[in-house]
Amino acid sequence: MLRRLVGVIVLLGIIATAGPARAEPLGNPLKVLAGKNTATGKCTSLNGSPVNGAKLVTWSCDNGTDQRWHGDYRWVGGSYKMTLRDWTNKCVGLANRGSTANGTELVLWDCHYQSDQIWFWEDRGIVNGVHAYAIRNQGSGKCIGLANLGSVANGTRHVLWDCHYHADQLFY
Repeated sequence: MLRRLVGVIVLLGIIATAGPARAEPLGNPLKVLAGKNTATGKCTSLNGSPVNGAKLVTWSCDNGTDQRWHGDYRWVGGSYKMTLRDWTNKCVGLANRGSTANGTELVLWDCHYQSDQIWFWEDRGIVNGVHAYAIRNQGSGKCIGLANLGSVANGTRHVLWDCHYHADQLFY
């Protein structure tokens, strides 16, 4: 019994002093990656095939592969980077060579881990009965939202815009 207790104490001491080599980002944004918008209840989808330049739009949820998104933390350039990827492992970025202008469309592109492809989740609490997040771009500090003044129609483009935290900029 004493031998086991000493072994557990030694093991706990090793775990407590080992610590991670680098700090990992906090939070678990994976539940956000369903990409449902709080204004529409619709999903983030692709407009067309998954090629470089394919645009992201809102569409009625149908559980298709074009509505499956996942996050990926990578250690790049001395810090963790969060990318959004589709099922083909292309990254979500900004059109027009990473333009940070309001209205810039979100597109798929080969992952290059530059600031136009790096995203942060901002917890906005309960909105319309769901736990909502704003998705903010690292390079611009702006948020993903819906074009055409937050239109809820199928096919509405996902664009970059100054963060105002209305329902068209919140996802769950």
